[in-house]
Order: sequence, then structure tokens, then C-alpha cells
Amino acid sequence: MTLFRIKCDFVYLRGGEVYTTDSRIPTLQEDATPLDNALRRDFTVNSLFYNLQKKQVEDWTGRGMSDLIENQLLVTPMDARITFRDDPLRVLRAI
Repeated sequence: MTLFRIKCDFVYLRGGEVYTTDSRIPTLQEDATPLDNALRRDFTVNSLFYNLQKKQVEDWTGRGMSDLIENQLLVTPMDARITFRDDPLRVLRAI
């Protein structure tokens, strides 16, 4: 969807994913919290949410804004070994 000439994605909160060894498609938890959702993202900069009611960015990992603005780094919200083992395509999405 485009809002004010900016392309935006709207998604449901997802979290509590469980990956099996033979699939990249996880089983999902239905009642996820914003923190659950932020932690399952590829990188901390992807875990920044915009709260439409408060009109402000929410950084549930506490690192997304600094990784984006100050450090200019792509960092996984959880242990990188686990993150990339769960979904190896995340490495390619970093490029």
C-alpha cells in the first residue's frame, strides 16, 4: 500500500516460530506480541514498527534505530547462528 507516496507493508504480528530441519516454512504462534514479532525478523532494522496512533517509531529490540542511524550495520535481533540456520536465505537478503 502507498501512503503519502511512501510504499508501506502491513503485516500481522507473528512470533514463536518453530522450524523443522526439512523446511524453511515455520509453524507460527497465533497470539504473538510485538516483541515476539520483532525478534523473528531478519535484522534489527526490520524490527522497527510505526505506531499509527502514537505517530512514532517503536524499537522493540532496543537496537534497531542505533543499528540503522549510528552504526549503519545489519545485525540479527537474536543469535546470528540460530537466525541463519533457521532460514539460510536471510544471508542473501542482507546483500
